[in-house]
Amino acid sequence: ELLVALGDWVRDNEDSVETFRSKVDGWLHEESRKYKNDVEELRRKIEVLERQVDERKEAATRVIEPLLKEANDWIEKQENRLEEARLTMEILRKDDELALDKSPLTPPDEQSPKGPPKELLCPITLELMEDPVIAVDGHTY
Repeated sequence: ELLVALGDWVRDNEDSVETFRSKVDGWLHEESRKYKNDVEELRRKIEVLERQVDERKEAATRVIEPLLKEANDWIEKQENRLEEARLTMEILRKDDELALDKSPLTPPDEQSPKGPPKELLCPITLELMEDPVIAVDGHTY
């Protein structure tokens, strides 16, 4: 009798295990299908996002390239102007050195006087005025 009861128990449990295995297989199949669908949906979304990124990158490039060209042109122009300024400075420096070489070696107070300022000369006779007066209009008489 005990053996019969044990046999019945094993059959009942085998049925329960088989039922449970069937449920697990069904659940696994359903979850796998959902997973595959989710993966496919995510792949489609990724493709859409990648296309959008490419489109925005192209649009940004169309906007940025002219600005970069303009900026580079400006930089090149400024570099050319700086080079011209350097050359001018060198020329002026050489001219100053030549002018210093040609200047008399006597101190400034011993050099010949240049004469009175033009403001102190009479506009008519061009002679030195003795008692000049500055008028309201700024002229000296």
